Amino acid sequence: MDMAKSMKQGSLAIHQIDFKSHGLHKNHKLDFLAWSNLSWRLMYSQKGVPNRLRQNSYISAANKCGLKIDSLKATEMLDKNTVDVIRQDLNSKFKDLPYEDLSCLGCWMLLEK
Repeated sequence: MDMAKSMKQGSLAIHQIDFKSHGLHKNHKLDFLAWSNLSWRLMYSQKGVPNRLRQNSYISAANKCGLKIDSLKATEMLDKNTVDVIRQDLNSKFKDLPYEDLSCLGCWMLLEK
């Protein structure tokens, strides 16, 4: 992460992350996660569309760069029943993710170097 390299020791970075489809969903807020990886790349790789990374990917990236997550606050969540119903329709890459990662539609992340 270039951001981590540019940060001074003890500095903070705050990010608002939106995990939603930005209008690419039809039936429910996670159906853009149902597409196969190949279909997603063929349809959207050359367009300005959101990635399909979930909260766990951002946490992993921060940890890999040596950044400490001081705070992680969800801004919007799907309820467990909704996630349980939707889960069966998702691509295998997302189907087995923990509830916390699938249900989170946005968050604030405070990072410290």
